[in-house]
Amino acid sequence: MRRFVLALFFVAGCQDLRDYRGQWTGGLAADPELQHGVACDPAMSPRAQLTIEAVDHVSLRGQLAVTPMLPNVTLESIKRASGDALGEARVGHDALRSYLAFLPTGWLTVVSLFPDERVEVRVISGTDDLYCLFLLRRP
Repeated sequence: MRRFVLALFFVAGCQDLRDYRGQWTGGLAADPELQHGVACDPAMSPRAQLTIEAVDHVSLRGQLAVTPMLPNVTLESIKRASGDALGEARVGHDALRSYLAFLPTGWLTVVSLFPDERVEVRVISGTDDLYCLFLLRRP
């Protein structure tokens, strides 16, 4: 009986992240402190589109485009981070999981999944060259 309760506890604590597969789209967060190195004019404000092709507790793979800054590129989480303490990092209040990735441009990207059907994508370059937070929902 004790094993059954422990197994039930373990399974209940696991989130099936496959539901996050598919397309997500959105614009920049409204807070100007979270936007640097991007156009703040609403007419020119970048929009992100993320297609999550595969996701589980240790990895995320997909395609990311940020119009007009970045054409569609492959996004693949850093493999070794999941086996390190970085794999337990949660970026954002109540994030289920966060993934670190480097884009072909060399930009660091942090993708965070949230239980309320949303995704946050942070794109960072240098110490103060580029920092932007995109708030994504399903189209």
